[in-house]
Amino acid sequence: MIEFVTKQILMEENSHGNISHVALIGDGKEKKPSQGPSTNSDAKKKNMKCYYCKKKGHVKSECRKLKAD
Repeated sequence: MIEFVTKQILMEENSHGNISHVALIGDGKEKKPSQGPSTNSDAKKKNMKCYYCKKKGHVKSECRKLKAD
Protein backbone atom coordinates (compact mmCIF):
# COMPACT_ATOMS: atom_id res chain seq x y z
CA MET A 1 0.00 0.00 0.00
CA ILE A 2 2.79 2.43 0.90
CA GLU A 3 4.58 1.71 -2.36
CA PHE A 4 1.42 2.59 -4.27
CA VAL A 5 1.01 5.89 -2.45
CA THR A 6 4.68 6.75 -2.95
CA LYS A 7 4.44 6.04 -6.68
CA GLN A 8 1.29 8.14 -6.97
CA ILE A 9 2.93 11.10 -5.24
CA LEU A 10 6.03 10.89 -7.40
CA MET A 11 3.94 10.59 -10.58
CA GLU A 12 1.90 13.64 -9.56
CA GLU A 13 5.01 15.70 -8.84
CA ASN A 14 6.54 14.73 -12.17
CA SER A 15 3.37 15.55 -14.08
CA HIS A 16 3.18 19.04 -12.55
CA GLY A 17 6.86 19.71 -13.10
CA ASN A 18 6.95 21.48 -9.76
CA ILE A 19 9.35 20.15 -7.18
CA SER A 20 8.96 22.98 -4.69
CA HIS A 21 7.18 20.66 -2.26
CA VAL A 22 8.40 17.34 -0.97
CA ALA A 23 6.42 14.48 0.52
CA LEU A 24 8.15 12.52 3.24
CA ILE A 25 6.86 9.06 3.93
CA GLY A 26 8.32 7.01 6.75
CA ASP A 27 8.64 3.29 6.83
CA GLY A 28 7.17 3.00 10.33
CA LYS A 29 10.50 2.07 11.88
CA GLU A 30 11.26 5.33 13.68
CA LYS A 31 12.91 5.28 17.06
CA LYS A 32 10.46 5.73 19.86
CA PRO A 33 11.38 7.91 22.83
CA SER A 34 12.45 6.06 25.93
CA GLN A 35 9.88 5.69 28.68
CA GLY A 36 12.14 6.70 31.58
CA PRO A 37 13.90 10.00 32.16
CA SER A 38 17.09 10.33 30.19
CA THR A 39 20.43 10.88 31.85
CA ASN A 40 20.91 14.00 29.77
CA SER A 41 17.82 15.66 31.26
CA ASP A 42 18.93 14.61 34.75
CA ALA A 43 22.28 16.32 34.17
CA LYS A 44 20.54 19.48 32.95
CA LYS A 45 18.27 19.51 35.99
CA LYS A 46 21.23 19.28 38.37
CA ASN A 47 22.67 22.45 36.84
CA MET A 48 19.40 24.42 37.05
CA LYS A 49 19.10 27.06 39.74
CA CYS A 50 15.85 28.15 41.37
CA TYR A 51 15.19 31.89 41.09
CA TYR A 52 13.24 31.85 44.35
CA CYS A 53 15.47 30.06 46.87
CA LYS A 54 18.69 30.18 44.77
CA LYS A 55 19.40 26.45 45.27
CA LYS A 56 20.49 24.13 42.47
CA GLY A 57 18.59 21.06 41.30
CA HIS A 58 15.11 22.47 40.68
CA VAL A 59 13.27 25.42 39.18
CA LYS A 60 10.86 27.91 40.72
CA SER A 61 7.75 25.97 39.74
CA GLU A 62 9.08 22.94 41.69
CA CYS A 63 10.39 24.91 44.70
CA ARG A 64 9.30 23.47 48.06
CA LYS A 65 10.16 26.73 49.85
CA LEU A 66 7.90 28.73 47.55
CA LYS A 67 5.04 26.31 48.11
CA ALA A 68 5.56 26.46 51.89
CA ASP A 69 5.60 30.27 51.91
